[in-house]
Amino acid sequence: MRLKFQNQLKRDAKLIQQMEQETTKILSPLFNDMVWLNRAYLILKGQDLQESEGRFKTLVLVLNGRIKHSLKLSFDVGILRTTKIFSHILELDTLIREVMELPRTPSLDHFQSFAKGILFRSIGDTFLLLHHI
Repeated sequence: MRLKFQNQLKRDAKLIQQMEQETTKILSPLFNDMVWLNRAYLILKGQDLQESEGRFKTLVLVLNGRIKHSLKLSFDVGILRTTKIFSHILELDTLIREVMELPRTPSLDHFQSFAKGILFRSIGDTFLLLHHI
């Protein structure tokens, strides 16, 4: 029983370490640089890469940056480009659905919940901006 508990603690510590590493990526200033975001997006989409957990996480963060940048630009300029914003949102939704086919891991499940939160926040922010402009 004690060994089982220690193994669980080790797995939990590893998961916490993975989440902390992901958090540092999320907070990276590169996700505010639209040139970098577009380049990263084109590289990720241009290559016929097999779906993986790392690719999923990176694409979620890149799409989140593109959505946030489009919303900020729309707010600053006063013109809402719904087609562009909703195409990013739909792509994020499709990506979340496609990743369901990957082998399940605790970190993937956790990040998928995070991605769904990004999706719903983006939809809400877009509708709020629609009523503001």
